[in-house]
Amino acid sequence: MLPVHQICKAPVVVLNLQPTAQINYPQTTTGEWLAHCGACPVPEIANAFNRPGIAFRVVNGLLGLDYTPVGSLTNEVTNQRWEAKRAWRKNTEWIRAASVVRTLRSSRFGFLGNTYSSGMLDLYSDFTLLQAKPVCMWKFSRCATWNEYDLDALCYYYHGAPESEYERLQAGFIVGHSLLTARGIP
Repeated sequence: MLPVHQICKAPVVVLNLQPTAQINYPQTTTGEWLAHCGACPVPEIANAFNRPGIAFRVVNGLLGLDYTPVGSLTNEVTNQRWEAKRAWRKNTEWIRAASVVRTLRSSRFGFLGNTYSSGMLDLYSDFTLLQAKPVCMWKFSRCATWNEYDLDALCYYYHGAPESEYERLQAGFIVGHSLLTARGIP
């Protein structure tokens, strides 16, 4: 596992999720003990990441099952325990963070309009890429509706002649984006 994490540089999350809060010691067998010793390798995993300086986090808690698997000698229904809820809340946060990074890495951003001559650094886009594929402003406005260019985001601003076609187009974007936002589409 170490070479994978040395190459990919993504945050590492070690899940230390136990099936139950306490083993049924009077009936425990070697197999049952092994099924419940998930925390045993955590120090070894931590050491493996510490030595080459790979940052990692450990999420501790309960697995949170809503049933006890066949053959288990312990009650593994832990989905309502705070230790399971906390662990899965943390796991969900890590999953959401990873999905944001993945989405941003593969997103396509469009730009419509022009900015003040002094620059407007809040309208970020890859202008070189856009200029390499010349498309008129009207066509960019259509892509927001028909997704012709598979855009994930569109920044726009128009500072120019009043009452022009582009000024009316931008005014329509304001309403259109408000309607999309109301539908839960960022």
